[in-house]
Amino acid sequence: ALEAEARRIAEEGLQAAAECRRLREAFARDGIDLLFLKGLPVGKLAYGNPLLKMSWDIDLLVSEDSVEQAGVVLGRLGYRSASAGRLAAWHRTRKESVWESEGGATVELHTRLADNRAMIPGLGLTS
Repeated sequence: ALEAEARRIAEEGLQAAAECRRLREAFARDGIDLLFLKGLPVGKLAYGNPLLKMSWDIDLLVSEDSVEQAGVVLGRLGYRSASAGRLAAWHRTRKESVWESEGGATVELHTRLADNRAMIPGLGLTS
């Protein structure tokens, strides 16, 4: 049972890694800088292997100035969000918006790491 669970975690990690590549390439084509957070990067940094840390979503950080354009890219890739169409307003008071694809992938689009801007003021992407 443990071997089957480890295999499942690794398979999901490989799917997430492939989706991260697709996201990175799409954002790069549109000239949007991004940074992947938590999940696979933490697995690589903490354990030397990104596939060892289980994660249910992909967290990516963009600048607040590019959040609307990032939403357009996610839409083109088949992601949908309840906050689409009003992303700038949404992200003024929240650190992230949640995007889901028909294929089951979930992206948390971040413009900062904490809802309260004073908590972590120095981390984020700037335009």
